Amino acid sequence: MDYTLIKKIAINKGLSLPKLAEKMGVSKTSIYYMFNNKTITVDNLELIAKILDVDIALFFSESFNSTQKNNEKRIKELEMIIKIYIHLIDLLKK
Repeated sequence: MDYTLIKKIAINKGLSLPKLAEKMGVSKTSIYYMFNNKTITVDNLELIAKILDVDIALFFSESFNSTQKNNEKRIKELEMIIKIYIHLIDLLKK
């Protein structure tokens, strides 16, 4: 889950974390604890999504995209390594 993305969305909608906390009915301390310790419950995520008027899946999309990009990069690196090994094997055969 992308906590930074949640903060960015809130700020873009004119809500600081303290204002978001107020709308959620929790203390400023609680919301800072949630974000700093990455311990937001599903219920709180649903509430935040409702307050921000976004789909809860959006909070996970950036993390998914980042993981997917890292996987694609790793696959390309492995493909290159395989090509190098094949080339080395061909050289050794000669």
